[in-house]
Formats: sequence, C-alpha cells, structure tokens
Amino acid sequence: MEALIKFFIEIGKLKKIKRRGWVLRGVKDPETVADHAYRVTVLTWLFGRGTSLKIRRLLKLALVHSLSATYIDYISPYGKLLEAKSHAEAQRRLLCFGRLFS
Repeated sequence: MEALIKFFIEIGKLKKIKRRGWVLRGVKDPETVADHAYRVTVLTWLFGRGTSLKIRRLLKLALVHSLSATYIDYISPYGKLLEAKSHAEAQRRLLCFGRLFS
C-alpha cells in the first residue's frame, strides 16, 4: 500500500511539470505533462474506437507514455534548436538535427 501511495504522489507531480517545448517557445501558461497525457488518452480512445486495434492496450500505452517525466527532466528533441540566439543559428542547428535522421 505504501508503494502505491508513493506512486500516486509521484504521478501527481505531472500536474506541475510544464511541457518543455512550449516553455522554450515562450508560450504563455503552457500545458503541463498531465494536460498532455490526458489529451493523448482521450484522443486514443476516440480514434481507437471502431478500429481493429486493441483499445485497452492503446489506452494503457497512452496513460503511461509520459510517466518518465516524473523521474527525468522532461526534454524535447528540439531543445537545442529552440534555444538558438538567432534565426541563422536556429537554421544551422536544424540542418545538423536533420542530418542525424537521414
């Protein structure tokens, strides 16, 4: 029971963790990880209905997809790009980022 209480305390932290990409972009009052996880779960449920996909499995995946944010810094793959000081630097970083995946 103690482990379960500790788990609920930990996931409660998701309500306070702002999504990093929105923070880096300067969005006023960005959504939290909990907001994002809820939206993903609802979208999963809506779009999964009427398909041949296993909806229970999809919902479980949607619910846990952001839990790691309570234990590690919530990062964005675009963090370095968004921290660029100028438009030219952002373009240079974007080119380097694109080469990683080509």
